[in-house]
Amino acid sequence: MKMNRCTGIIILTGICYPLVNGFAPVTVWHSNSHSHVHIGKKGPLGLQAENGSAANEERSCDILVLGSGPAARAAASLFSKRGNRNVILADKNFDKPWIPNYGVWQDEWEAVSERYSMCGIDTLNSINRKWEMTDCYFGGSFGIPTEERFRVNRPYWRVDRVRLQDVLTNHNCYEVIKANHESKMIGLNLFSPPDSLVHDENGSTIRLSDGTVVKAKLIVDCTGHESKLISKNPEEDGNVEAGYQIAYGLTADVEPLEEGDEFGDCIGPYDKEAMTLFDYRTDHFVSDSVEEKKATADPTFMYAMPLSGNEIFFEETSLVARPAISFQECKDRCMTRLEHLGIKVLKIKEEEFCYIPMGGPLPARDQRIIGFGGAAAMVHPSTGYHM
Repeated sequence: MKMNRCTGIIILTGICYPLVNGFAPVTVWHSNSHSHVHIGKKGPLGLQAENGSAANEERSCDILVLGSGPAARAAASLFSKRGNRNVILADKNFDKPWIPNYGVWQDEWEAVSERYSMCGIDTLNSINRKWEMTDCYFGGSFGIPTEERFRVNRPYWRVDRVRLQDVLTNHNCYEVIKANHESKMIGLNLFSPPDSLVHDENGSTIRLSDGTVVKAKLIVDCTGHESKLISKNPEEDGNVEAGYQIAYGLTADVEPLEEGDEFGDCIGPYDKEAMTLFDYRTDHFVSDSVEEKKATADPTFMYAMPLSGNEIFFEETSLVARPAISFQECKDRCMTRLEHLGIKVLKIKEEEFCYIPMGGPLPARDQRIIGFGGAAAMVHPSTGYHM
């Protein structure tokens, strides 16, 4: 998936969190490798128990960050490191590994990492694959030959999600409570159940699921697009319904095209030394078939990251659609495309299902809780990159 930058804070279109990363609750992950990351050291106050703070404890802080995905941990890290503030991060899923695959332009990652380095946080080395060029295929439309490749000489990198999660976790600059909030916005700055979240002249008081009560000068909501706390202003967007980016992805070992070709130059048409950002071709469908007509009406593209040897990450993506394309439709198109290209999957190591609302209303200006990342609709409405 994709990421971009915002005032030096990494925000990733992370596809997926409350299943793992603070995003929307729509990602399922399957893995045969059973890799896990062990995180969650004591915060600077040393009050975190094995399963979070003690029940019914009362805590206070300058800033409470809700969520534990990339946006949440980035915000908590920079708030505490740069401003020397007392920060608490709260999420019952804190110990779960991040699942999405993240990609980013080299120059943008370097710019973001420079900001982090000012706070003593090294994100620059959280990269596990680099491509010096990026390829696109648009053949079959507008008179473009099917095999024509458009090459962009701009390096693209794949983020090492395990290392990045560690980097934004293991510097002991914020305290962690492994619990969620239980509140739901019912009106501007009003929440249910009663007294679960209240504001006053000193800040906000919120009750968490383990009974902990936190008093904070500021609450930052990084729980993703499905936030239950952030009020939106639909009239600002002209009441236009949000579109949706939907994708099915898999990390797989594939069969060499020829015997002894495990370390050849290409996997199908995809150069191993290039990241394929778009393959919009539809020649894998029978001409004038129902499937081709569906693909013309609601197009999808292949996103391909060659990793090492014959391991590769594929993702069939609907950039934006109203209504959303189904996950199954993306998966079917992915498999049809791979079969047409002569790419045989030997082993699926991971699968991911991506859901990103695109566009839609922005947060109301006069609310007390600050939304950040997906909770604040910080997504480019035509690309899915965070702003």
